[in-house]
Amino acid sequence: SFFGHGIVGCKLHSGREEGRMVAEMAERIIRGERASDIPLTSSPSRFRFDWRELDRFGIGEDQLPAGSLVSKRPYSIYREYKKMFWTIGATFAILVTLVVFLVFNTFKRRRAEALQARYADLLASTSDFVATATPDGEITYLNPAGRRLIGWDEGEPLAGKRIRDVQPKWVLKLIREEAGPESTEKGVWTGESAVITRDGREIPVSQVILAHRSSGEEVDFFSTIIRDLRQRIETENTLRAIEEHLEHSRKMEAIGQLAGGVAHDFNNLLTGIMGNADLLSVMLPAGSREARRAQEILVASEKAAAVTRQLLMFSRKGSFKTTVVDLRNTVDGVIGLLSRSID
Repeated sequence: SFFGHGIVGCKLHSGREEGRMVAEMAERIIRGERASDIPLTSSPSRFRFDWRELDRFGIGEDQLPAGSLVSKRPYSIYREYKKMFWTIGATFAILVTLVVFLVFNTFKRRRAEALQARYADLLASTSDFVATATPDGEITYLNPAGRRLIGWDEGEPLAGKRIRDVQPKWVLKLIREEAGPESTEKGVWTGESAVITRDGREIPVSQVILAHRSSGEEVDFFSTIIRDLRQRIETENTLRAIEEHLEHSRKMEAIGQLAGGVAHDFNNLLTGIMGNADLLSVMLPAGSREARRAQEILVASEKAAAVTRQLLMFSRKGSFKTTVVDLRNTVDGVIGLLSRSID
């Protein structure tokens, strides 16, 4: 009767609960259970405390006996709906976590899409043939430069297209026996091969094959980068022709230098012969056989001197002057010189 009127707490007896316990014991005895077999039980009464008095004396609820009841607490929405508050809080936390995850995932996906778009632009703008294919040879991607190289339309679908459609049989054998196993084992293969255009032309190319794996050991797909070698081959052939021409020019220059040296020395010898033949033709009686022979020596020496002059001109060591010539005689002279050395 004093509870709620100044006392801190007490152990309140409940006649209803005590009567219920006694009735249960009596029922057990009526059913035949011996009273000595029924264990003693403590009173169901519980300690009850006045929250206002606890607060006034500074007594915390953790200092109270276990199972104590506290009355007269001020009304608290949190205490009244504690379970609901925790449920709402947990739900809110889950939703916030989910939103953060979705935002992060969206940001990551957009970043990946942007990176993929940049790579797609790069592949679309490159002048090299770039393609991907499944391990069984089905083409899954081909960039515009690759389509142009083999003559495929820009929007032509790739469904059903395979590697064997764009490379000759000898290259397919090379891929099957060398490039495929090496790229699978080492991750990359580099070499020279060829592609086939839509009209059947074979184009020589340099090719790189890459094997791409996922987290496992199996190859997910292959990619290849192909570069047209026609211009390089043409350039190499041109350079080779130029080198051969330069080599021939060096040989001709060496021959010219040799011919010039020989002609110069020979011309010195002819000068003496011509001088002596001229003196003999003057000293010998006119019309005599010896005079005629001296004249023949002089004519032959002049022809030999003409040959030496031509050799000096060929070696660019002779002196030149501009004069009117008989073109026919000049051509005949050149033919006479060249016919001894070339067919």
